[in-house]
Amino acid sequence: MGERKDIRKAAGRQISDLRAARHLTQTELAQKLGISQTQMSRIENGWSPLDITLLPGLALHLEVTISDIVSVIEPNQPTPISNHAERQKAKNKIQLALNEVEDIDDLRMLAQMLGIVAITTHDPS
Repeated sequence: MGERKDIRKAAGRQISDLRAARHLTQTELAQKLGISQTQMSRIENGWSPLDITLLPGLALHLEVTISDIVSVIEPNQPTPISNHAERQKAKNKIQLALNEVEDIDDLRMLAQMLGIVAITTHDPS
């Protein structure tokens, strides 16, 4: 669990730095992404995993590429999904993210990230 927490913290720190460089508050960015400020804070502080479907919106509103956002994340070993419902949910999240891919660099980065970024549902709390 420690390695995943480190990954979440690195990704969160990167998002926080990119957000600050664009002079956006957490609340402003959260509103643009359709999530709560609390959830944005949890992502930036590494307390919640980054939902892969947020990456295209983050890239758009932070005026960077998906690669810029996740460049600080080192790949780790993927965790198998044993539950059928979780597997289907993960497939649906991946498909949503794929629908937002605009170029080969985004596709490469998305493929690399699949084992390192948690695929979660939005938690409005």
